[in-house]
Amino acid sequence: MRTLYVSDLDGTLLNRDAALSARTRRALGAIAADGGLFTFATARSRESATRVMAGTPLALPAAFMNGALLAVPGDGGLLRANTLPEDLARLLVATVLEAGHRPVVFSVDKGGAEHVSYTRVSTPLERFYFGERRADEDGRFRFADGYGEALAEAVTAVNVLDSEENLKPLYEKAVAVDGVRAALAPEAALPGGFWLELNHPLSSKRNAVRLLREHVGADRVVCFGDNLNDLPMFEAADEAYAVANAHPDVRAAADGVIGANTDDGVAAFLADRLGLAFLGRASHRCPRPARPIPLACDDRRVQSSEPRPAS
Repeated sequence: MRTLYVSDLDGTLLNRDAALSARTRRALGAIAADGGLFTFATARSRESATRVMAGTPLALPAAFMNGALLAVPGDGGLLRANTLPEDLARLLVATVLEAGHRPVVFSVDKGGAEHVSYTRVSTPLERFYFGERRADEDGRFRFADGYGEALAEAVTAVNVLDSEENLKPLYEKAVAVDGVRAALAPEAALPGGFWLELNHPLSSKRNAVRLLREHVGADRVVCFGDNLNDLPMFEAADEAYAVANAHPDVRAAADGVIGANTDDGVAAFLADRLGLAFLGRASHRCPRPARPIPLACDDRRVQSSEPRPAS
């Protein structure tokens, strides 16, 4: 039986420093050497996720931006891009501008390169977020006078960065738009900062896991997560495990609770399941016979409390 293992990154596979521990790296190397199937599904962009996963022998496609992109990490091939129709992307940008906000437009050009377009850096949240990325010399970020270039490309998301209070009216308006998945999620690196994410309804970890299962020909899928955007992935999996530090709703929906991300819970589980004895055994593993999925897992129109990692 071919089993595909799929893990969230931040708060699940990654430690408190948003990095892979040496133990987890050994686990991923051992799985790859044995011909096992392991990949990840993350809210991060492909470029951001590739940085934190650098040096791992992962060759399978992964899900980025909560399923907006399915691609091999790095410069690998693009399996699928759930992009917004051009007229809808233009409508969303116009709606955000009319509400007095400045959108951040995520797009993919014809060559497959990702871009992040923005037109203003004025609030403290924007200065911190974009200033940090300029300091990192992140080539995806594109400051422009307008959004014409981005809207001529394949748009994967139209996002807005602000406080939750300021974004709530725009969120309520966006959820009424057909063909759009709207979500509110806190920005992990910015206390008080929230993202309003507007993207294609198929941009979810549920759909990503289904496509990944089909792509690799897996008979079973086992997934790992910690927050609300992982609940759709749980629905698509045969087994779902929450790390001990997970959101209470995620722990309630899981088949079992494993060790925390700070204790390499996923690596320890895999060591136990796959016989990787040198890594140690899983802790806090409490299987349950069933896992009710909370109504909050509707991934098309969901207000998420998931901290959104720096992308």
